[in-house]
Amino acid sequence: MPIHLPPLRERAEDIPLLVMHFLQKFNPSQEQFMSPEAMGLLTSYEWPGNIRELQNVIERAVILSQGHEIKAHHLPKEIQKTDTGKSEASQGLIINFPDQGISFDEVEKELILKALEKSGGNQTKAAQLLGITRSALLYRAQKYQIKL
Repeated sequence: MPIHLPPLRERAEDIPLLVMHFLQKFNPSQEQFMSPEAMGLLTSYEWPGNIRELQNVIERAVILSQGHEIKAHHLPKEIQKTDTGKSEASQGLIINFPDQGISFDEVEKELILKALEKSGGNQTKAAQLLGITRSALLYRAQKYQIKL
C-alpha cells in the first residue's frame, strides 16, 4: 500500500515544528530561535530539496549564528530572496496605530495575544508562530500579565 507524503512546499505549517526539531538536534546545549523574519522566509520558500534541504539550512544557520537568535542574514541567499508575500506569520495581523502612537510593549503584547488566539491557546504553537521559544513566550506573557 503506497503512502503519499506531500512535498514540504505543500506543508508550510510543518516548517516551524521541523525548524525547532533541527535547532535542538544541532545545538542541544544552547537555546536558539528563529527571528520572525527568518521564520517567514523559511515558510515561504519552495523547498525543492524537501526536508533534507531544510535540515542542511538549519545546520548551516546554527553554525553561522553566534547568539541565540538566528536572523535572515544567516540563511542562504536563495532563501533570503524569497518573496514572503502573505506568509502564515503575517496573515491576519492588524495593529491600529492611534494618533498618539503605540509603545513597543503594547505591540508585543498584541502579537502574543494574536498568536495565542490563532493557535487556539496552544502555547507551543503560539511560540512557533512568533519565532520564539515556549519559555520566552511564558516570560513575556507573565511580563504583560497575560493569563495562559
